[in-house]
Amino acid sequence: MPYGIKISNTGYDVKTCDDEQLSYSSEFNNWKISNDSEISGEVTLTMAGHYNPIVHTDISHSLGYVPTCMLWAETTAGKIYLLPSAFTTSLGTAVVDTYIDSSKIRIYAWGENEAIKIKYKIFYDKIDE
Repeated sequence: MPYGIKISNTGYDVKTCDDEQLSYSSEFNNWKISNDSEISGEVTLTMAGHYNPIVHTDISHSLGYVPTCMLWAETTAGKIYLLPSAFTTSLGTAVVDTYIDSSKIRIYAWGENEAIKIKYKIFYDKIDE
């Protein structure tokens, strides 16, 4: 038996179960974190009728390829949403989308005049793997 960590689903013996019956195995390809931070400042969503300008902010990275990442938005009410997403804020609806390339993650935002915090994790894994 190879060394590592395995966690089986309830009702299965971790020593004899198949991979499909595992909740976790260190033999699986697990995401490796490259950068863990919070954007300095906030993205402000500004709406002026339905012709609202879309605002954006960039998170630079120097990986040289398109990485996998996870992003969350936190509203002033303390609600957290996985991005991209559309959600209700205390002032109305917000839409937040993302674009990732080999040098940056761009976060686009549309919605009410309310500040939201964006948190992110950038992984070493390429998005196409």
